[in-house]
Amino acid sequence: MLKVLLYGLATFMETGIGVWIFGQMFPKRKLLEKKHYISKGVMYTLLFVGGYTLSCLFWGKNNVEKLRNCFIFLYISFGMIMCFYKRIKKNSRACGTFLFIAMVVWIEGQYWDMYQSITMIGLGNILPVLYLYLFYESTLLQAYIWEVFYLANIAIAKEVYIAYVGIFEQKKFVDFLHYPRSHSYSEIIYLIVLFCIMLIMNKIFEISKVMKNALCFNKSIVWGIGMLEIGILSVFIFSEDKIYESNLKGTLIIFGILIFLFLSLTMRYQKKMNDAQCEILNIRYETMQKQYEELNCAYNKYRCIIHDEKHLLSFLEECLENDKIEEALMFIKNFQNNNFTSDNLVWTGIPIVDFMLNIKYRKIEKYNIAFKVNADFENIPLEDSDVIMILGNLLDNAIEASMKSKKKEIKLYIANKNDMFILKVINTYEIEPVTKGERFISNKKEKNKHGWGIESVKEIVNKYEGMVDFKFHKNIFEANLMIEIK
Repeated sequence: MLKVLLYGLATFMETGIGVWIFGQMFPKRKLLEKKHYISKGVMYTLLFVGGYTLSCLFWGKNNVEKLRNCFIFLYISFGMIMCFYKRIKKNSRACGTFLFIAMVVWIEGQYWDMYQSITMIGLGNILPVLYLYLFYESTLLQAYIWEVFYLANIAIAKEVYIAYVGIFEQKKFVDFLHYPRSHSYSEIIYLIVLFCIMLIMNKIFEISKVMKNALCFNKSIVWGIGMLEIGILSVFIFSEDKIYESNLKGTLIIFGILIFLFLSLTMRYQKKMNDAQCEILNIRYETMQKQYEELNCAYNKYRCIIHDEKHLLSFLEECLENDKIEEALMFIKNFQNNNFTSDNLVWTGIPIVDFMLNIKYRKIEKYNIAFKVNADFENIPLEDSDVIMILGNLLDNAIEASMKSKKKEIKLYIANKNDMFILKVINTYEIEPVTKGERFISNKKEKNKHGWGIESVKEIVNKYEGMVDFKFHKNIFEANLMIEIK
């Protein structure tokens, strides 16, 4: 019984660390679409089928016992679902916890049967892939590639233990790969120590940041490494039944090479991430500098008006004293047309938003772009500096794209709905945006500087655990972001 519990702990650590690292890469999913509900149904089905299989495997020796165990399992499962149903329906965290525990039990049964399975590694263990896809803002492909890569590396580390024990305890590969097999405390302790080392490595080398960059921009490389590792494992396991000393040496050499490659790739990606961070900071500095210059321009304009105020008032006083009412009214009208036509034309009730919109409106008016604002909000769950960055970057990109379009138009939608802050910018464009992975690339000469404004927006939204999405179709570009109001 103690071995089963310890094995459960090891399985929990393996699955939990994989989910935890992935959760550091991608924010939690807030809204489920139809395709996600289909994935959830598949996951429930696999859990039930897997639970039935395990109950028959461990608790039943004949058809009567299998039928009895199936009935018991389904009865208990139905009871658990009924107990959790109301909470699951209202609370996604309860649903996630319930599915995670069921998934760990399912995987523990699989590992109890086989120390490692090439087939299940190639499938990413199926359940964790669906779980990550359901609860985190990632694609199914990203979740699958991560699980394959993660499990393949763990399998290589497990191979060291198999080779070592096989030599000194005279065991064969079949002793680890087929049920029934013996279970030792050394096997469990090795796994627990291995997962503790993984936690330390993630802390030191920031594996989650490196892997996020890789899964977003270099999925094929990660997939290739995972498949290569699976191929190496297959050669070791299926080439011969008996374990020789050469297996241990070969495993240690390959394990060392993989660690070296991993550290090299980590350092490379760290440098790329540092360079990207510097670019984002430069873009933010340039954005703030640009807003300051526009603010300074507006300030100088109003300072001139204030400076000339006494002369203007003197002229009006002279007109009124001499009953030149029409001349005074004409002067006031001309003065308003010349100085206030493009100022304070946008009003939302939030000073920082009004400030940014009215500054950008001058630029929009300069290029004869139609600008529509639909604002229905009271709260912004962001700091003022972040509001400036988001609106500044999104509106600058919209102006730059629409000014070259035949139909020059920009629409801005800001609202509070269901405790969420929603911001949407829609603009026309003439030149199709170019993307590389999930990043936008420019057609301009300064390609190395373009696209970082959008990356800056993504980083700010991620800081508030929000969702951001960019899409374009038929000369319409749309930027959507959603942040929870806490």
